[in-house]
Amino acid sequence: MLLAGLLTPACALALYEATLSYRAIVRLRTYESASETAAQYSQMAADKLWRTRTTQGAAAVSILLSIGTSLYTLFLGGSSAVLNTVTAVSAVAAWFHFSPFWQEQVTIPGVYTWNEAVEASNTLRPMLLGQAGLWLMISLLSFFV
Repeated sequence: MLLAGLLTPACALALYEATLSYRAIVRLRTYESASETAAQYSQMAADKLWRTRTTQGAAAVSILLSIGTSLYTLFLGGSSAVLNTVTAVSAVAAWFHFSPFWQEQVTIPGVYTWNEAVEASNTLRPMLLGQAGLWLMISLLSFFV
């Protein structure tokens, strides 16, 4: 019962995170072709494009894993300490990878879709940390319940 009390907010948080992640990725995709062209001529642009893709991807995978694990546990009754631990490690790793990169991104006057993507990503940063904390608690509790 205690796990269900943590899994429900974990699932709700991950569903909201999914909407933010989707919003950021859709807006970033508008710059994909220009970024790829710039990456052909600049190593710095190539590195930034790579980091943009990997950070957004890591967050998306972690969010989907969180949704899947919480729904599996809540509705199918499967409580796996290993699966909960994998989800916790995924959430922590995603936050460590995602947060520093997006914290340093700045908004650019007049570039509205980029600014919206940065805003969505920066809103997502503390939520990923909360997700990591919830899954760490769930993981630890699942070994004793």
